[in-house]
Amino acid sequence: TEISPDGRHLALALPSRLWLVGLSNQTNELMSTINGITALTFAEPPAGEEGPLLVAAWKGRMEVYRKTGLETYYLDETPNSLGANRSTIFATTRQGSLIEFFLDGSEPVARNVCCEERTIDAAVHPNGSEVLVACPTECQVGAHRVQVNGPIEDAPGAGVERRGTSWSPDGTFFITSTPPNDPRSLLLWDALENRPVASFGTDRIHTISWGADASWLVTTNDKGQVMLWDVARIRQQLGLR
Repeated sequence: TEISPDGRHLALALPSRLWLVGLSNQTNELMSTINGITALTFAEPPAGEEGPLLVAAWKGRMEVYRKTGLETYYLDETPNSLGANRSTIFATTRQGSLIEFFLDGSEPVARNVCCEERTIDAAVHPNGSEVLVACPTECQVGAHRVQVNGPIEDAPGAGVERRGTSWSPDGTFFITSTPPNDPRSLLLWDALENRPVASFGTDRIHTISWGADASWLVTTNDKGQVMLWDVARIRQQLGLR
């Protein structure tokens, strides 16, 4: 499931069904009957265009549902995560690429960012300036910070084996998950200094949610626990902003 940036719509992926649910007017719209969705996200529409823009991926294809009509992209690779800013949709693939799809109709651009021909997860910076791409444990570099229309910067450390990549709402920190044999589960990074500064958890993390002011972090794990982390206190103890 995904919630649109304006909080008015919910995308719900079921076997052979993709629904767009209006949370304010309580409407349900069937968007697709294709089975096997691999990734789902919302994109904010470009200036002057009505939203929301719903984006869904399957093996070998990606579809963008716009008010102006449906756009379909046929791919040689299979997306496993999606993200977006106001002008671009970002897809990481099981073959190790980050593909940029431009909402103005320009040709997509693909960049190989991970070794071992696969990626794990990706997260778009709140201001849309870069994409954090998590790589598997076989890679010497666990994550890469890919600047939009710019260079790729390493985020050094061990690779990951599960999703758990997330930016804080203000873009000053980001989260990566740790390998299965690492008991810390999550690492908190200082984005400006590009280094890990703290760790969280003791069990395999499923989901991560930030508080609106980046002071709190909520996680769920394999044991069915919901945990609340006081990030502001940790930052204060470490002498960080």
